[in-house]
Amino acid sequence: MATSSINTSSGVATGGHANGANGITTGHPDSSDGAVTALNTLIQLWTMLKSRLNEPGLQAEINRGLHDLEKLPDKEIVPLAAKAGDVLHDIEQMLQPTQLVLADHLLGTFASNRSFGF
Repeated sequence: MATSSINTSSGVATGGHANGANGITTGHPDSSDGAVTALNTLIQLWTMLKSRLNEPGLQAEINRGLHDLEKLPDKEIVPLAAKAGDVLHDIEQMLQPTQLVLADHLLGTFASNRSFGF
């Protein structure tokens, strides 16, 4: 099985085979190890990024740039935050099992129809 690790100072994934986009370790392309390794690497990276975004100084800067009720959002931060959100949404769609998406749509339709009396 391929292994991976994260260098927390640089955020670089190492180990396995770097055959994924941006050098992310994905393991051997012909085994399920690749998916497991890639997902473990994503979890490690996202956990590290979440910790970074929760640092008080950075969190305050982002809050000032996006959520300040006294002024308009920062023109440099808004498009970057929107792009980050779009990328995360795309990844979320790739990782959701088809059955979960179908169930979500069916339950949403059911709830919508009940609230409108159909």
